[in-house]
Amino acid sequence: MNIPYLYDAGALIAIDDGDRRIWARHRLTPDDGRDIHVPSVVVNRAWRDARRQVRLGKFLAGCHVVPVGRTSDPDDIHALVDTQAVKPAPVIRTV
Repeated sequence: MNIPYLYDAGALIAIDDGDRRIWARHRLTPDDGRDIHVPSVVVNRAWRDARRQVRLGKFLAGCHVVPVGRTSDPDDIHALVDTQAVKPAPVIRTV
C-alpha cells in the first residue's frame, strides 16, 4: 500500500513564502513514488490571490486537491468515499 503525503496549511504557507526546505522535500516525493494530497479546505485557508501566489499555484498543480464532504450519516460518508478517484481514509466521528 502506497501511503500519500498529506500537506497542511503550514506547508502551503511555507511554499508561498519560498521556504527552500519544503521545496527540497517536495522535489523528493516523486522518487518515493508517493502521491501528494492537499485537502480542499487547506487550499481554501492558504489561497488568497492568484496574481500574487504564482509559486503556490505551480506547487498545487503537482498535487491532488482532495474534496472534503460533510454529513451526519456514516453510510453517506462511505458513499462519498466510493465516488472519489482518490481514496482517502475516511474519519467517522459520531457526535
